[in-house]
Amino acid sequence: MSDTYASILSVVLTAWTVVAYSLDRRLFLAVVPHNAAWAAACAVLGSGVMNFDPLSAFAWAVVTGAIVAFNMGVVLTRGRRDQDPAPRAAAGPLTTYRVYLLLLLAFSAGFAVYLRTVDSAFGLDVLLTDPSSIRAWSEDGPGYLEQFPLYGKVLFYLGPLCFALTVVPDLVQGLRSRPLVLRLAIAAYLLLAQAATLQRTNIFVAVAMVLGILLLRAGSGAAPARRTPPGRRLAGLLALAVVGVVTFQGIAVALGKTGAEDAAVVASVDPAIRDTPLVGVFHYATSGIPAFGKLVESRDERWPDPNDLGNAYGDFNPQTWGRATFAVPLKLVPGTTPWAEIAPFTEMPAKTNVYTWLEPWYRDFRAPGAILGALVVGMLVGTAAKHAARSPRALVLGGLLVGFSGLATFVNRYAAVMSIVLYLVIWWIGRPRPAGPAPRAGADEVAEVGRAG
Repeated sequence: MSDTYASILSVVLTAWTVVAYSLDRRLFLAVVPHNAAWAAACAVLGSGVMNFDPLSAFAWAVVTGAIVAFNMGVVLTRGRRDQDPAPRAAAGPLTTYRVYLLLLLAFSAGFAVYLRTVDSAFGLDVLLTDPSSIRAWSEDGPGYLEQFPLYGKVLFYLGPLCFALTVVPDLVQGLRSRPLVLRLAIAAYLLLAQAATLQRTNIFVAVAMVLGILLLRAGSGAAPARRTPPGRRLAGLLALAVVGVVTFQGIAVALGKTGAEDAAVVASVDPAIRDTPLVGVFHYATSGIPAFGKLVESRDERWPDPNDLGNAYGDFNPQTWGRATFAVPLKLVPGTTPWAEIAPFTEMPAKTNVYTWLEPWYRDFRAPGAILGALVVGMLVGTAAKHAARSPRALVLGGLLVGFSGLATFVNRYAAVMSIVLYLVIWWIGRPRPAGPAPRAGADEVAEVGRAG
């Protein structure tokens, strides 16, 4: 029954997304990452190739209610077409080439601090020869990321922004005129540096951010989007997806976490894909849904042992009353105990510690919290998409918010430390600059004026 419902939900969600495209292209672009993630994950669950523990009817009701709430939140921001801002406002650059270089330098400094941390604790040769030992949980002291100084982390968190600016060069004044080989080399460096932390979430954020920006720019009618043929746009999105999957799988191979080495994972997949790279991809793309189902059904009100951070096992489900959703700001409040960002592992039978993006809202306020949280984020994403054409800053911030919704079946990143750093930096570098001498029109702008005339 659970598999059948997952298939039905996938078909209905896909159909609604197609309807959204016919109703309002901007509406479609705002919901497509979220809806595509849920539809794809439910299709995999419905196919039976991943034999996880089935969800209860109540758990499916919460998931369905949250999906509907998100889409309703976006619809509520639709407004009238004559309220939409002029598209040309988003066509300019977000920042200057000098600031772009400073961001790259800051990220590289953070990466250097990370390498120094790994070198002092394990040796850099271990990062290349045995990276899984670095990720391994230890009873004897803090993990490698806990040893990474905060100032280094903040600088390193600029990675997704640097990647987005490199891949979408129109956002940086003068970057498109630089050699393509240079831009590709910088993009490769940024991906490899983030992969060196052995955390796939960093790559997800970078790819999701670019995806969100490209979608919103396509819907804004800005000149760069109009100049790009639809076929080239589609090829770019597919290339971005391939880069994300390849990098994801590369980290999985380095860590020995492809799924093939885990007997519990192997036992829960269809024999037809058991020896393929799809095992790890499907496991991470779908396991959050049955894990959320176990969370909903759990009656264990205990808190995990703080000493087991990163290695806690159990269906812990205390009601946290805001301490999960607002875990990051609560770290600054003395006397509070926020919910740990690294969630406990659950087994179904394969282990996972991701519970979809609904996890913090459900932990705090149960089913109403999950549905209301999805509604609020839907309104936030819809508003961001609606105003993306107002300025490059609105476009990039909106792209980040829309991109995060594509991680809905995996993790909630809206209030993570990295996300807050990105919000602040984008807001700062995208602030309006004092008007200087009018720049000389480039060939593209001259062509645009000629066509308009």
